[in-house]
Amino acid sequence: MSQTNNSKPSILIVDDVNENLHALLSILREDYAILAATNGEKALELAVRAPGPDLVLLDIKMPGMDGYEVLRRLKTDPMTADIPVIFVTALSESADEAAGLKLGAADYITKPINPDLLKQRILTQLELRQYRRKPLMSLNEQMLIRAERPTLLLVDDMPENIHELAEALKEEYRIRVANNGRKAVEIVLGPHPPDVVLLDILMPEMDGYEVCRRIKATAVGNRIPVLFVSVVDKTVDKVRGFSIGAADYITKPFDIDEVRARIRTHLELSRLNHHFEQLIELHTAELQHLDSIVCRSPVVAITWRNADDWPVSYVSANIADWGYHPEDLRLGKVKYLDLLPPEDRFRIEAEVAQHIAHGPDEYHQEYRLLHGDGHWIWIDEFTRLSRNEQGEVDSFDGLLNNITARVEAELALREREHQLRVMGDNLPDGYVYRYRIWQDGRAALQYISAGVEKLHGLKPAQLIDDINPFFAQMAPESLQQYREAEAECLRELKVYKGSVLFNPPGGGQRWIAFQSSPNQQADGSVVWDGVGVDVTQRIENEQKLILQARRSQALLELPKASEDLNEAEFMRRGMLLAEDLTASQLAFVYFINTDEDSMEPVAQSRAPQEPAGKSAADSCILLSQAGILGEAVKSRQPAVFNNVPAHLPKEFVVTANTEPLPRLPAAGFSAAQPALRRLICVPVIENGKVVMLTGVGNKATDYTELDVETVQLISNALWRIVQRQRIEKKAARFSQVLARSTNEIHIFDSQTLRFIDVNQGGRDNLGYSTQELERMTPLDINPELSAEAFEQLCAPLRAGSKSRCDFSTIHRRKDGSEYPVEVHLELIDDQPPLFVAIINDMTDTRQMQERILQLSRYDPVTGLPNQFFFEDLLASAIAQAEHQQHSIAVLRLDIENFHTIDDTYGYEIGDQTLKIIANRLVKAAGSEGLVTRMAKDNFNIACSDINGPSAAEQFAEALQAAVTESVVLAQHEIHLEAKIGISFYPSDAKTASELVQRAGIALNHAKADKVSSFRFFKQDMNERLLTRIALTNDMRHAIEREQFELHYQPQVDLSSGKVIGLEALVRWNHPLQGFMPPNKFIPLAEESGLIVPLGDWILKRAVSQTKEWRDAGLISEGFTVAVNVSAIQMQAGGLVDLLKQLFADTDLPAHCIELELTESLLMTNVSETLTLLKQLKDLNIQLSIDDFGTGYSSLSYLKQFSVDKLKIDKSFIDNVVTDSNDAVIVQATIAMAHSLGLAVIAEGVETQGQTSYLRRLRCDQIQGYYFSRPLPSAEIRQLLQAGTLLRLPSDEQKPQVLIVDDEPYIMSALKRCLWRDDYEILTAGSGQDALELLANHPVMVIICDQRMPDMTGTELLSRVKIMHPRTVRMIISGYADLNTITEAVNKGEIYKFHQKPWDDDELRSDVREGIARYYASENIRSL
Repeated sequence: MSQTNNSKPSILIVDDVNENLHALLSILREDYAILAATNGEKALELAVRAPGPDLVLLDIKMPGMDGYEVLRRLKTDPMTADIPVIFVTALSESADEAAGLKLGAADYITKPINPDLLKQRILTQLELRQYRRKPLMSLNEQMLIRAERPTLLLVDDMPENIHELAEALKEEYRIRVANNGRKAVEIVLGPHPPDVVLLDILMPEMDGYEVCRRIKATAVGNRIPVLFVSVVDKTVDKVRGFSIGAADYITKPFDIDEVRARIRTHLELSRLNHHFEQLIELHTAELQHLDSIVCRSPVVAITWRNADDWPVSYVSANIADWGYHPEDLRLGKVKYLDLLPPEDRFRIEAEVAQHIAHGPDEYHQEYRLLHGDGHWIWIDEFTRLSRNEQGEVDSFDGLLNNITARVEAELALREREHQLRVMGDNLPDGYVYRYRIWQDGRAALQYISAGVEKLHGLKPAQLIDDINPFFAQMAPESLQQYREAEAECLRELKVYKGSVLFNPPGGGQRWIAFQSSPNQQADGSVVWDGVGVDVTQRIENEQKLILQARRSQALLELPKASEDLNEAEFMRRGMLLAEDLTASQLAFVYFINTDEDSMEPVAQSRAPQEPAGKSAADSCILLSQAGILGEAVKSRQPAVFNNVPAHLPKEFVVTANTEPLPRLPAAGFSAAQPALRRLICVPVIENGKVVMLTGVGNKATDYTELDVETVQLISNALWRIVQRQRIEKKAARFSQVLARSTNEIHIFDSQTLRFIDVNQGGRDNLGYSTQELERMTPLDINPELSAEAFEQLCAPLRAGSKSRCDFSTIHRRKDGSEYPVEVHLELIDDQPPLFVAIINDMTDTRQMQERILQLSRYDPVTGLPNQFFFEDLLASAIAQAEHQQHSIAVLRLDIENFHTIDDTYGYEIGDQTLKIIANRLVKAAGSEGLVTRMAKDNFNIACSDINGPSAAEQFAEALQAAVTESVVLAQHEIHLEAKIGISFYPSDAKTASELVQRAGIALNHAKADKVSSFRFFKQDMNERLLTRIALTNDMRHAIEREQFELHYQPQVDLSSGKVIGLEALVRWNHPLQGFMPPNKFIPLAEESGLIVPLGDWILKRAVSQTKEWRDAGLISEGFTVAVNVSAIQMQAGGLVDLLKQLFADTDLPAHCIELELTESLLMTNVSETLTLLKQLKDLNIQLSIDDFGTGYSSLSYLKQFSVDKLKIDKSFIDNVVTDSNDAVIVQATIAMAHSLGLAVIAEGVETQGQTSYLRRLRCDQIQGYYFSRPLPSAEIRQLLQAGTLLRLPSDEQKPQVLIVDDEPYIMSALKRCLWRDDYEILTAGSGQDALELLANHPVMVIICDQRMPDMTGTELLSRVKIMHPRTVRMIISGYADLNTITEAVNKGEIYKFHQKPWDDDELRSDVREGIARYYASENIRSL
C-alpha cells in the first residue's frame, strides 16, 4: 500500500462534479491521503505516478472518457492493474454494475453515499489488497524466482538404474538419489524437498508402496507427485499404487522421452494444484476477514430473503450488541419484522415494495427497533436489492446502524432551542444565542434573541446571515483574547466564560459578559448555546475603584520618588504614571512661560530626552503654533479630544501622507512622535496663571471624566513637589555658595555694629574665630576708617536714598598684616535691620593689573620689550632723531631653524637659549641700542648712533657673532645662525611701522640669499614684492577669466614606441606678459592658496579633454592623462568628491586619469595619506609618484601606498649615460619598482642615448623633448590621429665591439684584427665619447686603452661595470700600472688584460668568449 502524509493510505477520487469531490473529501480526509481528478485523462496520469494510489473511487458518467474506459485502461496497464477500483455513481441498473464488475471493478456504491458504508467498503478492499500482495506464486514461479531447475528424487536400490535416469535427465533437472526407502523419506521431509519423486517398487527392507504411503502421509509429501518406475506391470499392482497416492506409473524398460513428458505433465499439475490451494486459502481468508471487520464495526450486516416475513439468511455476529443471538434470527426463532413498531412496519413494508417495483435498488430508511432488553432504538438502514437475471428480487442486503444517540441529541437540541428562545425573549439587558462551528472552520449563528439589537444595533436576521458585523464591533485586543479562549474551549469542549469589550457604532463602549456551553454533533460540528449580558456599569465601577486605589497609592509614592531622581527624570516618572493610570500610549508635560505666550517641553513618557546642550530657546514653542495644546492653555480648563482630527484648526500641520493625524509640535520632543487620535490636556494654575500643561494621548477607548481627574491630580502633585524641591535646592545652594565663597561676607547689627555672622571665607582670611568676631565690629578690622567716616558712608542707606554703598579700604588680619579690599554694603529689611557687606580681597587683582601691564609691554621669556612696546619706543626715538637730525638703523634678526632646538631638546632648553641670545644682543647693541623680541626666533634692534651702511654692516656682524657663538646648556652644545635685514631712518622710511616692514623685506631677501647673511633694504625689493602681489592678484582673476590653458606632453611606451599617455601641464597666457611657464606662477599659487582652485580647474579641463578624445576614438583603453596634484590641494580636502562629480558628469572611466603625487607629499602625515590614496584607488584612478628620488620616502611606507607608477626625476636622467651615480640610482629605481609591481617612467628624456639606455634598463615609459615638447590640445589631436611612433632600434644586429683609444693607429690595428669576425666595430677616442656610444648601442665587448688623457681605462671600465654591467670589459695597453689593473681585475671591473703588442688570435678568442658571456648573461636576465 503506497504511503502518503503520516503513513495514510492514498485514495484517488475521480469525478467531474466539484460538489461530489468536496463531499467525498470531507468524509475521507481524516483517514486517508486524497488525490483528485476531474477527468479520465488526469486520473490515468495520477495513477501511474510513484507512489500510486492504493484505491480508486471512480464515477461512471463523465464527459470525454467515461468511467468504464478509465477502468479498462487501469486494468490493462501492468503498473495499475492491481489497484482496486470502486464505482461511485448514481447509475443503479444491475447491467451497469455487472459491466463494471466484468471489467474488473472491486465494488459498486450508489449515490447518495452512506459515509459509514463507504468507509467500510474502502477498508475491506484495502485489507484484501494486502492479502493479495502476499507471495501467492506457483511452483514454476517460485522456481523461476529462485533461478533453480526442478528437483527430481530418484529412488532405486540398483545403482545402474539410477545412473541411467540421472544421465538422461540431468540437463533439465537437479538430481538427488536415494538407494533405499528410508533415505527417500528423509529427503522428502528435509529442508529442501524434491518437486517430483521417481520411485522403484521392488526394494529390500522397505518397498516402493511403503515409501509412497509414508510420503503421502505427510503434509509436504502429499503435494509431491510420486511416479512409480518399475518392472512390475500388473494392473492390480498399479491400482495398489494409485490407491496409496501415486500420481503415475512408468514400466521398465522405459522410453526416456515418455519419462520426460510424464515428469513435465505432473510438474505442471503440481503447480496448478498448489495455485488453486492458495486461491482457496485466500478466499477463505477474505471471508474470515470480512466477517471480522463487520463484527468489529458498529454496523450490523444482514441479508433478508424476499419472502413472507423477510426471513433472515445472514446476520453478523455483532447483532448481539442489540440483545439478539444471530442464530435466533437465522433460524426464524426471532422474526425481524416483529421487532418493528406497527406504525413503522407498515411504512417500511410499503417503501420496500415501492423499491422492488420501481427502484432504485439502493435506499436508506430510518425507524425504531425493539432492543433485546425491551427499549426502542433508532436504526438507519442502508439496503441494496439483489436481483436475478430476470430482474426479480431474490434478497435484500442491508447495513443497520444504531442512530439512537443522534436522534436523541436532535430532539434535545430542538428542546434547548425552544428554551433559548423563551429565555432570550425575557432577558432585559442581554440576549441568548446558538452558535455553530463546523469541522472545516465555518461558523454561523443559528439563533440570537432580539436583545442584540438593543445592545449592538444589529438585527438578529442580519447576524444569522452574516456574523462578521458582530465581531467587527469587538475591540481588537478583546477580539484576539476571545478567539484564543474560544479555540481552547473548542479543543477541550469546555464551557466558555469571559467579558468582551465592544465599540458599538453609536459611540461609547460596552462590556458584554458571555457564558456558553459546547455540544458536539454527530457530523463533528460543535453547537454553542450561550447568553450575553451587559455588564458595562459593573466593570466600569470596578475599574474606577481599582484606578482610584492605584492612583492614591501612586500619589503617596511620588514624594519618595522625587528624592532619588533629578527633575527631568521625576517628571518623566510622573508621565509614565499618568500614561499607565489612564491606559494611554503617551504622556507629556510642558512648562508655560510667565507671559503665557510660549511653552517649553519638559518630559515625555515614551521618548528619549533631548541631547544635552540643546537650549530652551531651541525647543520653545509659541502657543499660537501649538494648535489644540495652546487652546487648552488659553481656556484654563481641562480639554478632552476623543476624536483629535475633528478638532484640528486649519493651520495645524499634519505629517502623515495616508492618514491626516497630527503629532506633538516638532520643536518639542524627539521627531519620532506617534500620531494623535485621542488627547487630554490639563493645565496647572498657580496664582491665577497657567504654569504647566500636562497631557495624555491615544487611549484605545474614549477618555472619561475619571481620566481627566487622574491627570489633574498627578499634574498638581508634580508641580507642587517640583516647586518645593526647587525652593529647597535654591536655599541649600545659596547657603552653600555663601559658605564656600572666597569673598568675605559680613553681617552685622545696624545699631551696635557688632558682627552677627561672617562666612568661612571671611573667617579664614581675617584669622579670627566666630566667637572672637561676635565681640568685634567692622571698625576693629579697618585701621583707616573712623566711626564718623563709617557713619557718613552709611547715612544714605539708613535714609533710604541709596540701596548700596561701595567703597575701597584696608583690612587688618589678626596677625597684623593688611590687604586692600572693595566693600559693597547694603541694609536689609529685618528686625532689627542688618548690614550685609560683601568684601572682595583686591590683593590678587592689583598684582594681576601690574602683571598685565608687564606682559603688555615685555616678552615673558626674555624680558625684552615686545613688538607693540617697541613701536612706541621707536616712535619716540624717531621723534628725537627728527629733532636732533640724526639717522636710525632698524635691524630685523631671524635665528634660522630655531624650531629644531625645541623639537630636539624641548621648549625649556629653547627658552633658556633665547634668554642667553637676548642678553648677548643687548650687550652687542650697547646703551644706544634698543632690542626687542618680535616673535619666537625674531628680534628687532634699533640703534641711533650708526652712520651709514659701513657702520651698520659692522653692527650686523656683531649681532651675528652674538648669535653664532655656541650655547652650552645641560651638556648640549647648540650652534645657531642668523639672517638680518636692515632699513634706515629717514632714507628708507619715516614711521616706526614702515621701518620695521622695510627691514622685514630686507630680511626675506637675506633668507633667500645663499651667500650673504644680511641685506640692506633697497627700493626695488619693495617693487618686486609689489610685483608678486600684483601677479598673485592677476592670477586670481586669471582663473575667473579662463586665461590658463593646458598643454600635453606625450608619454611613450619603450617596448612598442606607441603613445600610451599624456601629462597635462598648465600654461598662463598673461594678458601683458604672454605665456608664462609654471615655475613663474605655481609657487605664488601655493603661497596664496590659489593652487586649490587652479588645481580644480586643471582637473576639470583634463577630464573634459580626455572625454572628448575618448569619444572621438583617438585614445585606446589603457591610455591615461596624468595630472599633477599639489600637496595643498590634497590637504584641503574635497579632491575625492570633485573627482567623483567629474566622472559622474562626463561618464569618463576613472582609470583614464592618473594623478601625479610628490614623495614629500606622500610622507607628510602618512596615515591620512594612506586613507586618501585608498579612497582614490577605490575610484579606480591611476596614481604615480612624481620626481621620484628627489625627496625622501620610506620603502616600508612605499609598499603600502596604492600607487601604480614611479616617475624618475629629470635630474637623474640628464647625465644618466655618463654619470655612474645617476645610472645606479636609475637602475635601482627601476629594479625596485618592478619588484613592487610598479611601472616606471623617466621624464626629461632629450637624447637618443638616454632613450636607448633606458630601454636596455627595461624602463617602461619615457617622456621628454626627444619625442615631443608639450603641445596644445589641437596639436595633440593631430599627433594622435597620425599615430606617431617612437623609432626604436632593431633587435636583430651584429655583435658590437667598442674600441676606445686616443691613438688612431692602435684603433685601426684593432679594427683590422677583429674585422674578419664580422663584428660591428665602434670606436671612441675618449672615455666620455665611449660612454655616449655605450648609451646608444648594446655593446657586448669593450676594449679600452689604459692611458688616456681625460680618463684612464680602469676609471672608464669601473663606470661601465656600474652603468652597463653585462658589457664584457677588457684592457689593452703597453704602459700598464699593474697594481691598478690587478685591483680592477680583483673588483671584477676587468674581464681580460692584454699587453701591447697583443696576439691577434688570443685577442680574437677572448672577444669571442666575451660575446658568449654577454649572451649567457642576457639569457639569465630574460628568465
